Amino acid sequence: MSSAAALAWGTDRVALPAGRPIELGLLWLYVSLSLVRFGLIAEHVGALRGKLRDKNRELEVSLAHITHLAEHDALTDLLSRRSVSERLELLLAQPATRAGTADDAPCVALLDLDHFKQVNDQHGHQAGDEVLRRFAQLATSALRKHDLLGRWGGEEFVLVLPTCSPQEAERLLERIHAALAEHPWDEVAPGLRVTLSAGVAQHEPGETVEALLRRADAAAYEAKATGRNRTVRAARNGA
Repeated sequence: MSSAAALAWGTDRVALPAGRPIELGLLWLYVSLSLVRFGLIAEHVGALRGKLRDKNRELEVSLAHITHLAEHDALTDLLSRRSVSERLELLLAQPATRAGTADDAPCVALLDLDHFKQVNDQHGHQAGDEVLRRFAQLATSALRKHDLLGRWGGEEFVLVLPTCSPQEAERLLERIHAALAEHPWDEVAPGLRVTLSAGVAQHEPGETVEALLRRADAAAYEAKATGRNRTVRAARNGA
């Protein structure tokens, strides 16, 4: 309407292809309707852009959720076996790790909940699932910010401790042992007691991920064979 008014004001100043009043009126009407149409189109485009932004945000949230599900165990929300293996591979491939000293080399611990089959048999699989969830929470709360904990399978877990001496690793595992001992497992099932056996191994120069995990697994097996509810440090290669 403003443009139409300006057109009327400038009729005697601007040459137009219409001279009669009816032609000028039709021209003003056409210009006004065109501007209204352009405004509606601009408003529609703006609304579409807003919807597109909302959809993009929804897709980002969905993608983050899918990525999280792909990298984490559904029951405990810990890293999956594949994810923790990949991150351990990357850690051991870093130049700082390869050039590091024995005192600050990464440590890996394999944790196995003791007599877990009896928990399922005596108290049911729902109780067993709740034990796994609570263990994940208790263990995570005892870790340092940059430590990694993943579910290895069943009642087995793997702990990756960057720049950690075996003594520090053992102290951390003792905190997990203590947290399990102090937790009110009676809330899950009357008389329930949960302990774990752990084997910890420190990475040695040139050692592969598979070899490091084998040493930690052997130490965990020794912990179970010598009474359970304890941590055993793995023997060094060649020892």
